[in-house]
Amino acid sequence: MEKESLPADHIPENAQETPLVTVETVTYNHAGFIRQCIEGVLMQKTSFPFEYIIGEDCSTDNTREICQEYAQKYPERIKLITSESNVGSRQNHERTSRAARGKYIAVCEGDDYWTDPEKLQKQVDFLEQHPDYTMCCHASRIIVEGDESKTEIYHAADSDRTFTVEDFLEPVSKNFIRTESVVLRKDVLRSFPDWIRKMAVGDYPLFLLLAYHGKIWYIDQVMSVYRKHPGGIWSPYSKTPAFLERYYLSTIEMYRNFDKYSNHQYHRQIQKRIPYRYYQLLQNTLSDETTCRSYFRKYWTKLPLPMLADIFGKLYLQPFQKKVLKRLTGRP
Repeated sequence: MEKESLPADHIPENAQETPLVTVETVTYNHAGFIRQCIEGVLMQKTSFPFEYIIGEDCSTDNTREICQEYAQKYPERIKLITSESNVGSRQNHERTSRAARGKYIAVCEGDDYWTDPEKLQKQVDFLEQHPDYTMCCHASRIIVEGDESKTEIYHAADSDRTFTVEDFLEPVSKNFIRTESVVLRKDVLRSFPDWIRKMAVGDYPLFLLLAYHGKIWYIDQVMSVYRKHPGGIWSPYSKTPAFLERYYLSTIEMYRNFDKYSNHQYHRQIQKRIPYRYYQLLQNTLSDETTCRSYFRKYWTKLPLPMLADIFGKLYLQPFQKKVLKRLTGRP
């Protein structure tokens, strides 16, 4: 049963009216990062009221204690949702969203943080003035924990611009929006289908559906930091063959579901996108020859000829040529 640091019906003293924005943070074992995340939210300067909901998922470090410290220090701003047992990332996201009272939802996971105190104001101002847009995002700085030399600035585009469904369905496109940069309209989420909750990774289908129900505005300003570290979902430690297969098959299923959901409006683009996802699965497992050959036998019929030839060459022809060359030259 969930426990909250504040009563469920608690209304902060300075927020008698419904907050315009709900900031959501889900966190698990982020003791080394969570203070920076919370401080980045609390420093926001806005002309509107906003609430801050933190979903803490029974961390085994002292993440919960840090969150409780802030919730007690800022009871008018922070609502902490916890539980007696781990509920998992997806349910943690869902319970924080259910508690949200704002017209807009802004997201910052516990290992990321915001760097611009006017971030929320800039994004909400745009959305308030443009009701045909369902989401606003921005550029980010990507850092690799423990290796400052790998810091880079991530731009989804070269300048401020609009993204539409077509941008997400380019044959070789990837998710180009950083989750910690997002502010979205909460009411759009009510129309979302159940299949979105079954995806292995939730941000890409979320953004695709938001683009389908409106437009997405991108601000080419760095206002947040996305942190890569061993505990993150996209860390090298998590990219096992089993994870990759589940992820790519899940996204393929997402495209098929979206094709039906959109009444086949983007069928041609989707039919080009699906083979590329099978191709990416094989490309990402080439270093594990046994696994890749297993996947190749399962999915080779899904590939168009150029992709099929490329994988077949790398997986079979190149190793064969190397063996022949060794025999001819007598090299070990």
